[in-house]
Amino acid sequence: MMKICWDNLENIQYSKEIGFYRNKKRQKYKYKTDICEKCGEEFLKRNDQNTKYCSRSCSQKDKPRNIIKNENHWNWKGGITHKKHNCMDCGKLINIKHKRCRKCLIKFQQKENSPNWKGGNYCIDCGKYLNKRSISRCRSCFDKFNKGMNNHMFGKVKEKHNCYDFNKKDNFCLCCGKNLGRKSKSHVCIDCYKVENTQNYIDGRSYDLNKIYCKIWTGSYKEKIRKRDEYTCQNPFCKYKKYDENLSVHHIDYNKFNCNEKNLISLCKSCHQQSNYNRDWHESFYEEIIRRKYGKKR
Repeated sequence: MMKICWDNLENIQYSKEIGFYRNKKRQKYKYKTDICEKCGEEFLKRNDQNTKYCSRSCSQKDKPRNIIKNENHWNWKGGITHKKHNCMDCGKLINIKHKRCRKCLIKFQQKENSPNWKGGNYCIDCGKYLNKRSISRCRSCFDKFNKGMNNHMFGKVKEKHNCYDFNKKDNFCLCCGKNLGRKSKSHVCIDCYKVENTQNYIDGRSYDLNKIYCKIWTGSYKEKIRKRDEYTCQNPFCKYKKYDENLSVHHIDYNKFNCNEKNLISLCKSCHQQSNYNRDWHESFYEEIIRRKYGKKR
């Protein structure tokens, strides 16, 4: 079915003998005109169709909204309803065809009462019910049975599985000489572990907990140094010149007591972490930056 318009008429031909027809996949479909019951417009439809509407929108508008309910529904089964009744076990009101509610039905349909019951599996010796079908005895009966000649390993010698790798060497502690085994990657045992034995230890200036900062070292004093450096990282090779976060204030000679302004410099977090490696080079490098920017050495 289609409405009469110039786009449709280009694909449809007319003859006095046949009338309107259309060639599609080497087959001729005959068309005839009819009037839509909803909108009253004239439209074309095939002879084998019994439609009364020109389009799907008109057919949906003409149908009532509640047509899918009750008898018009595709899954209608005569309107069978179940009256409310009490469960046999717990007495709860239910509206289903079963005599029990869902919880009571699950408890009831076990072992012999289950529809898929196949006889069950019981222990050969004591007759206890077994959940698994692959076993024939319960755990206690199997421990009593699996002794002596009934054991599958009776009279056999256990073969030692040699998984020891002779190519690897034992790892010993560098301080006390304790054997740490072949799998351990550490060089010092737990008893001998100290800060002095770590890789980044340098004369205890950064790791000595007894030392503290000088009395001038406060938040306002660090903010003064950041303001002096215009809130930018002073490393010329830094990728992040401007930082929204708080910059770190670094001691150039790594001495926490020396809080002179010429000994402090503002660095970003990444540059501050890199300054802990190769300290001699970083000390001379940042010292030269402060000397060129603010004059004499500290």
